[in-house]
Amino acid sequence: MARCREQSVRRSGTALGYERKSVAVPYGNCEEPTDVEAGGQACPIRFQCAGCPSYSPEPSYLPAIQDELIRLKGGREIAVVSGVAGYIIDGMDGQIRDYINVVATMRSTLAALPEAERQEVEDAARLLRKSRAGSVTIVAGAEADPSEGDKSQLALVYVIAPEGYRGFTGQSSLQ
Repeated sequence: MARCREQSVRRSGTALGYERKSVAVPYGNCEEPTDVEAGGQACPIRFQCAGCPSYSPEPSYLPAIQDELIRLKGGREIAVVSGVAGYIIDGMDGQIRDYINVVATMRSTLAALPEAERQEVEDAARLLRKSRAGSVTIVAGAEADPSEGDKSQLALVYVIAPEGYRGFTGQSSLQ
């Protein structure tokens, strides 16, 4: 579900192609060419991702983005009480608005998916959050689909839980 900030679908051909054209940023990926070329070290807008058209937020980070919003709103209140310059408050307000828009767009995009697809995205997001928390390990691989020649790949995902359970969770085309 690679989408830019405005939620238009990104067409990169394959998952590997998307990875080559993006770098990880907080709560998603960035496709800004100079930043990608520099391995994520040359953001021209100083990592204000939520306001950038090259930002692709990732659904598994939705709870973390909501937590970030709470943190930003708290920081804004401290800044107001501290009497900081107005342009700083304006910047904070803009960032808060941008993250509110990211959350709203992500929720509406998920809600518009067919039930089965939405459930797949939600299950995958839950699994990724568990993996980031260290409660499971995800091992993924890709191999050619013999029925499609070299045009398609199959993603094979295995989950390794701390108890030693190893299970195949799914297979999908990466085309």
